[in-house]
Amino acid sequence: MKKKKTVSACGFTLIELLVVISIIAILASLLLPALNQARSTAKAITCTNQMKQIGIVTFQYAGDYSEYPPMMYDGLSKISYSDGDVACYWFVYLMPYLGYQSKLSVATAITKNGGLPLMVCPSDRDQILPSSLYSTLSAPNSNYSYNCALGFRNNDGTYRGLHSTNTAKPRKLGSLTEPSKLVSLIDAKNQTTGSRGFDLNNTNELNTTSDPRHGGLKFNLLYIDGHVGKSAVNDFTNRDVSYYFGFFKQP
Repeated sequence: MKKKKTVSACGFTLIELLVVISIIAILASLLLPALNQARSTAKAITCTNQMKQIGIVTFQYAGDYSEYPPMMYDGLSKISYSDGDVACYWFVYLMPYLGYQSKLSVATAITKNGGLPLMVCPSDRDQILPSSLYSTLSAPNSNYSYNCALGFRNNDGTYRGLHSTNTAKPRKLGSLTEPSKLVSLIDAKNQTTGSRGFDLNNTNELNTTSDPRHGGLKFNLLYIDGHVGKSAVNDFTNRDVSYYFGFFKQP
């Protein structure tokens, strides 16, 4: 008489399943911080590259305008697009050098990308709210801030007064000594109204304006010579800020 073959059931016991889940959880806890760090590093690199590109087109602009970089704001100047004029903040001056030939193309970029792509740091994109990106096409929000010491002309034609006796008149790049130390653009705080420009004279003001969003309390800076660095507020003294950011006096 033949014996019946018995088929043993294969599978995990409850204890074995719990052990496997625990191991997966441990591995995930070890890997996720590394993945998050890699993601943050990639965003910081993208921010650096964006700033470098802004530096390049700033040089292109200055090459066309007798060495003058864009002013932070010019209330008397407008960029003429095919579909109308736009009053000028610093990034509006640069739009034609970035391929934006009309107000419509700027508006499309803002609508589709959550901001002008080059003007939005990827580490801070969540702080830019699509519904409040701009009040006009001339004033979209950016979480980069530009130096008012490179020029700021009011709507009545007068130049803005800065912290010292200097006024914010346009400056030729060639007239600025130590361009590798003087700052033109920084990572800045931005919620809904935009920072757009800075006028700094001490570390308290630098702390209020800058946004250390790239780890280690560091923020990116674009220098006049086109290179990008990373610093913390406590890397500077009040005298440093007055010179490197305000162009007021040499320390």
